[in-house]
This record gives sequence, C-alpha cells and structure tokens, in this order.
Amino acid sequence: MRRFFVGTLLFVLCFTPQAIAQPTLPQPRVMDDSAIAALVKMRQSLQEQKSIYAKTEGTVDHINEAGFLIKELYRSEVWIDQPHRLRLSSVSGKNSLRELFFDGKTVTFYDIDNKLYATMPLPGTLDDLFDTLRLYGIELPFTSIYHIFDRQPVPPDVSAALDLGKETVSDIACRHYAYRKRDLDWQMWVPEDGMLLPIRFAAINRASALRPQYIAQTQWEKKDRLDDAVFAFKPPKDARQVTFKELSKKKVSSMSAELL
Repeated sequence: MRRFFVGTLLFVLCFTPQAIAQPTLPQPRVMDDSAIAALVKMRQSLQEQKSIYAKTEGTVDHINEAGFLIKELYRSEVWIDQPHRLRLSSVSGKNSLRELFFDGKTVTFYDIDNKLYATMPLPGTLDDLFDTLRLYGIELPFTSIYHIFDRQPVPPDVSAALDLGKETVSDIACRHYAYRKRDLDWQMWVPEDGMLLPIRFAAINRASALRPQYIAQTQWEKKDRLDDAVFAFKPPKDARQVTFKELSKKKVSSMSAELL
C-alpha cells in the first residue's frame, strides 16, 4: 500500500464548537515491540490472501447542524481479488446505498438512491483505484486494514503502539492493540489464530473537542476464487449515467467522509 490513511473508517470533522474547550491529554510515547510486530504480521496476512470477502457493521459519528454528535449505523460488504479487482456495497444512515465496481480495467460508482452511475476507464491495481477516486473526493469506507500499511510494514508517523493484552470478542480469543498517529487514535482486536486481521476496530479523532468515533466489527472469509461477474456492473434500465465530476458536485460521491 502506498500511503497510510484510514479509509473504511472515515468521517468529516468540519464542526468544532468554540464553546467547548479542547482538553489537554497526555501524549503516550510507548512503543511495544509486540504491537509493532502485530502490524507486520497483519500486513503479511493480508498479502497472503489472494481473494477475500469481508462484512462489516458498525457506527460512525457525525455532527449535525444543531451541534449534536450523532451515531450513524453503517454496514458494508467488500470483495477483493488482489491486486486489481474490488467490489464494495455500502449502506449508511437512512439506508443510503452506494456500490463500487473495479475490474482492473474500468471503475464504476453507483448511487442507488439517486439512480446515478459514473463509469470511466482505469487500468491498473487497487492502489491506482484509490489514488484516482481520491481526486474525485471519493473515500472507500471498507475495513481500514487495507489502508493501514505503507510500503513499510509500520507507518512512519505512528507515535505510540500499545499491546493491551488478551480479550474475547464474539467468543474469539483476540489480542488488543492501540496506536496513535498525529490526532488519530485507533485500536484493533486481532484473533490469535487463523487470519491475523482485525475483527473489531475503533478510531477516535482527537482533533475535535467532541471526539467523534468509528467503531466496527468485521467478519473475514478467505475465498478460493471470485467469479468475474462479482466485479461486473450492469446498469439498471432506470439508472442515468453521469460523469464522476457530476457525482462529486451532487455530493453523493462520498461513500464516507474523511477522518484524517
């Protein structure tokens, strides 16, 4: 992965009330070797999976016009065929549904609520997909693990890494880790056996006085093969084709908002 950013995890933090004082929190400098080693193992585990399916459910905080911190339900499904195919189905809020298809040659974004879709040629890998979509203000909110690594196993701007010991999540024995990157704190619960990918994830944006959070649980499933049809988009008869630029102007292109 080329850049470290937490993508299935992302929300806009554009409101910081002046009346709420920003608390001063201690800045941990702990770098547990086991927590660093866990990042390396997770990266290796992800790279070993040629085809994978993941289902995520959680909540993401956003701040409404009245200044309330609102928790919005979120769920997604993602199919990944490394290094060049991806499909994402995302539902958030009041059943706002978005889909994205990428087959290594073409990318299509489908806004089901508004019955709009945009398609353009995009030969390349998943990294090329992420780079291009960000130019149009589109973020992929599926599990953060795919975005968590740079070319280096450990992101260079991680300032703290903690091993918080054993915990059980949904009857699965896990190891609990916590990390800090500038104004972002995130935690992962990673199974001790099987695929070493986090089944629970939590992120907190410390730049905002309201400390908005993203919390999600993910079920990972290794696939022997994913059919070509999974990544193929067939536009419904009542859908209208527009450009990616038009989708961005309509503000329907953001499948999530940006945490960083």
